[in-house]
Amino acid sequence: MLYLVNELKVVPGVLGACLFSVDEGVKVANMPAVFKVERLELIGGHLAKMYAAGMTTFDTIGGLCLHFDESIIVARAFTPDVLCFVVCDPAYNLNVLAMTLDGMQEEVGQCMVVGG
Repeated sequence: MLYLVNELKVVPGVLGACLFSVDEGVKVANMPAVFKVERLELIGGHLAKMYAAGMTTFDTIGGLCLHFDESIIVARAFTPDVLCFVVCDPAYNLNVLAMTLDGMQEEVGQCMVVGG
């Protein structure tokens, strides 16, 4: 699944990405060195909780987008237990990122069914 995360870095404005499992924690990450595994676990856990809270109110959520001063975090649930979050520069291309995440969602779902 590392190749999927690496594909995201080709999208203009993407700094890094992480696949996070609610049960297992960080599965795969391709983030700048300042993002240690402990920090990714914390971020992934918080995003999973926000996503779950949103799902209790809304039937379908396409994703989360959190804007900070110098970066943006875009998160999307690929399966009920696996979340992908991407750290972006404020000048990122949302349309290209969304299209790439759509394709990844199908592949990650297939990988989870196969077990790899």
